[in-house]
Amino acid sequence: WGDQDSLLLLSELATAAIRDVVLLGAHRAGEFVPPAALDAALTPVELRPLSPEDIGTLLAEVCGTTAELGAVAAEFHRRTGGNALHVRQLLRRAQRDGMVAEQALDGRATWDLRALAAIEITADVAEFLGRAIDELPASDAATLGALACIGREFDLTDAVAATASAPETVAQSLWSALDLRLLESVDARGRRIDPVIDRTARYRFSHDRVAE
Repeated sequence: WGDQDSLLLLSELATAAIRDVVLLGAHRAGEFVPPAALDAALTPVELRPLSPEDIGTLLAEVCGTTAELGAVAAEFHRRTGGNALHVRQLLRRAQRDGMVAEQALDGRATWDLRALAAIEITADVAEFLGRAIDELPASDAATLGALACIGREFDLTDAVAATASAPETVAQSLWSALDLRLLESVDARGRRIDPVIDRTARYRFSHDRVAE
């Protein structure tokens, strides 16, 4: 979401003789053409999709190692193409719908591969997130829409002011969005923290397409 003035500022900073400064930016493939003055100073770093091994490591960290982990990771990769956002949302669906369960005897997880393969997902990020938004009650979706008007990051006080609703009502809406991974909690330094409703916490959209 870089406006023209911001891009001009980045161009000036990138071409100025400033020592010990690193400028970081991110954009979706095919959606940004840098100005000529900025292009010469750029060092592109392409983020690759997650591999089946990467997904297996993630699933082992979140759910624990299981005998079928290799097959589960391969199914995740087949369904998502390694897109990290899709992997996260597919994992949430699997946890919510009981496709991964912890065994009482040894605490290890087991997966229902047949049910996992039946989950309907889409390759389009906007539609994928739109389906998550559709899971929200109408009042919570309206709150999310109002929050999109005040910027990507905000706190509980900002949210209450933007929606003109009671703090308890806004807190419930925020929690619903956090549960669906449409929002994420961050600390004062912008670092992601566990989901929490607190006046000292800040919140931001998990993806710019949510705000769109």
